Amino acid sequence: MHRIHPQRPGLSTAKPLHRFFIAAIFATLFISWFAFNIYVILRNNLAREAPSAPRRKPDRDVHATHANGEAKGEDGRLWFPSSALVDGVPLEIDLKICHCMANPVIDQAGLPDFVSSTAKYGSNDNKGTVDKYKRAIDGLLAAMHRPIEQGGLRIFQYPPPPFVEVPPTFSRDTVAKARNSAYLVESVFWTQISGSPLRVTDSDLANAYQLPVFPTTANFYGRKYVNKTLAAELAGGERAAGGKLAAHQVKETVEYVRRKWPYYDKQYGRGHFWVISHDGGKAEYSSWGGESLVVNATTMTTNPNPNEWYKMFEPTEGGGEGQAFLKARKVKIRKPYGYDPRVDVSIVPCGHAARAEQALRIGRNLNPDVDEGHSSARGLLGPRQYLAFFAGNAGKGKRGEIVRPAVLDSFKGVSAPTAIYTSHVDPSDYTRYLSSSTFCLCPRGSRVVSPRIIEAIWYTCIPVVIADYYWLPQGCVWDWTMLAVFIPEERANETAAILQRTTREEIVAKQRHLFKVRRHFAYHFRPVAGDALDMTLLELWMRQHYCQRTHYTQQQQQWSKGQKGGRGLTGTEAQVIVA
Repeated sequence: MHRIHPQRPGLSTAKPLHRFFIAAIFATLFISWFAFNIYVILRNNLAREAPSAPRRKPDRDVHATHANGEAKGEDGRLWFPSSALVDGVPLEIDLKICHCMANPVIDQAGLPDFVSSTAKYGSNDNKGTVDKYKRAIDGLLAAMHRPIEQGGLRIFQYPPPPFVEVPPTFSRDTVAKARNSAYLVESVFWTQISGSPLRVTDSDLANAYQLPVFPTTANFYGRKYVNKTLAAELAGGERAAGGKLAAHQVKETVEYVRRKWPYYDKQYGRGHFWVISHDGGKAEYSSWGGESLVVNATTMTTNPNPNEWYKMFEPTEGGGEGQAFLKARKVKIRKPYGYDPRVDVSIVPCGHAARAEQALRIGRNLNPDVDEGHSSARGLLGPRQYLAFFAGNAGKGKRGEIVRPAVLDSFKGVSAPTAIYTSHVDPSDYTRYLSSSTFCLCPRGSRVVSPRIIEAIWYTCIPVVIADYYWLPQGCVWDWTMLAVFIPEERANETAAILQRTTREEIVAKQRHLFKVRRHFAYHFRPVAGDALDMTLLELWMRQHYCQRTHYTQQQQQWSKGQKGGRGLTGTEAQVIVA
């Protein structure tokens, strides 16, 4: 007898055809998964074999990744963000800029070294590289603004300690009241970084830290309120006291930051930066800050002079100058350090955003590559009404008293029209001369820096730089020999003759170049992509995070190797060096 069993619960009643379709779906999914894995393996192998720079991995531990100043993979190669590739083609320009930053020509640190560096690495029209560099810069700026997990830049501003005088908010009012447009730059950086999307309020989410030191503000505050008894002890009176007290405040601020936050000591000052817009520069204001600040932190300064150190901070110099001041505070002084182009950043030394706005309107619709005779280029390309323009003191400082008179004397007897004044002129006349002169004279004064160099760039008046130790801003990006005329200080008395020998073709070539790059040398009341602030932060980011540092002096190796690959510093060694 045939027995019929009831259907067990849970057993499928699907017909064989349905089972076939289900099996086909699973097989298709398996084949797709297998093909995708083969694709990933092949892609990774090709990427490792390609000559381009490898992509940079996201930073899982920001502080561990950057503690020793390097961002390398397990194979020792540098990681780059994906912006290093454009349409799948590696940008050699990125590596070239990085190599310039790590490898500037620094033999004597003077004019021949800077000119050699900028001409070797910077872009110019003769090489056809300006447009390529501009595209590369756009890509690098985009990478810098990416989230920190993708290798971007994020900045934490340490809150100012109670004893620090914060500069006024950067605005049209502060610009109108400024006695020197270079002194505004500290205000530009603090104000605009405070409102930037690159700023973070959580210190653990940052990979760059701005120290709240403002030497310019402290200097002038000190001059106004300094103790009269202390001023009498110092040669130079209140002016010298302002500088010394500002330098002392830098030391106190660094100590304050180290007490309250762990990041400075953890990285031995790496990843930190500070801004100086006073002409004292790094040499003056870092004197008491300690070697970790001097060697590892990035100094952004408007006075980038590698050869300068201030004797007024050396207690054995100047006939005992400041001895009472030093003895009373038991401060041990070390010889100040000059600007280091491998670590520090030369910043645009003119914060006159209102004048920049006015200047950039002139020729804003001009195509710099048009023929000189084109109607749109009239008055913009080629020789202008005045051969040369200068307005300012005839001489100031030990070097300025030699250089400036020699420059001005060289124009005696010159038949070409010039606009040379040994005093300040009305602002409206000043801008008129800038826009109607072929060359703008920029001889050094007491320091190498002068805001007039930047103002000349805005108005495409060819700067004539007569300052032997000035490392100009963005020297690794643009070929400054295509932007300006460089004359050694010892040949200052030949200035007029050199300018008169400049051909019309050379003049037009420099003017074209100035029109193409001038926007990168201007600050604005509201930050603009690719402006002077953005370019400075880009250089900071590239130096500290994007580029591999491979060239150190023995002293830099001692202070910069950190925890991996070197002995690093003990807690005692990392302390600010004061008695």
